[in-house]
Amino acid sequence: ATPKPARFDRNQWLSIEDAGFAPQPPATAWQLRLDPSLTAADGQTLGYTWSITIRNGRERAFVSFGDGHGVWETGGGSQLPFYARNFQTVTQWLQKLTPADLMPRIRALQEKDFRLTPAGAGTTRRLTARTDAIQSHGLDISSVLTNGTGLAWVAVKPGQTLTKAKPISTDPRSTVVQVTNLGITVKDSPQSTLVFVTRLDNGQPVADAKVTIVTLDNKQVWTGTTNGDGVALSPALAIRKPGDDWMDFSYLVTAEKNGDIAYVCNTWNEGIEPWSFNITYSLWENTNILRGSVFTDRGVYKIGEDVH
Repeated sequence: ATPKPARFDRNQWLSIEDAGFAPQPPATAWQLRLDPSLTAADGQTLGYTWSITIRNGRERAFVSFGDGHGVWETGGGSQLPFYARNFQTVTQWLQKLTPADLMPRIRALQEKDFRLTPAGAGTTRRLTARTDAIQSHGLDISSVLTNGTGLAWVAVKPGQTLTKAKPISTDPRSTVVQVTNLGITVKDSPQSTLVFVTRLDNGQPVADAKVTIVTLDNKQVWTGTTNGDGVALSPALAIRKPGDDWMDFSYLVTAEKNGDIAYVCNTWNEGIEPWSFNITYSLWENTNILRGSVFTDRGVYKIGEDVH
């Protein structure tokens, strides 16, 4: 049978791609024409010829580090990639971080949408830019690494664009990068918190890794060591507040082994939310709530009756 049309099958904001054409290339002029016989979804006929000329400039210029956090495997070397399009110059910053710096730095960057830069004027750099192409550029971070691993605050600010290219934004882009071969998986609950540490290159568990749970006030609320299976299990900890949203940033976990250090934030949960596995999750369930009650089979009794 013919499906019944629904309002979700219609779109009032159409582009030439909805008509089967490819996107308009940069630096081109197109003339678009709608025929008078064009009929709308409600049956109305256009009744006149509509046309317009659209002149397309260069692709919008941008610089990107991603979403504000970066995990760069030690096997990738000391050249940290960032992406740019239609920018000739950028200014870049690089600052080494310690585990004690992590929580305050991440909180400050999140409040400013990762638009802050380290102190100083930074270093101006000229890029070899191909017109309208998204390119990967390497940023040497070897100066902040020890034996090929470490934590760093890296920022890039857009500079001069290619001719006729307009920037999407001129704000700096900032990220906290961990260069590591350690991966961390965490499951927290009011009863205990499980931390599982593995190698990034082969997935093998990491024994004898130092694990630390850090709350928003930069307090180390628990430190432990992974066993032979790469697992460390903490006691009950108040690392979340019952009134918070489950998505709120509440804590981070670090793992250290032989100078290598990695971290993970509790907000890194995309794709592994509890309901993806048909498990309910509510922070208020760790408070004193009524779990059940006991009652008798009747509410009214006579003197001398037996009650069961």
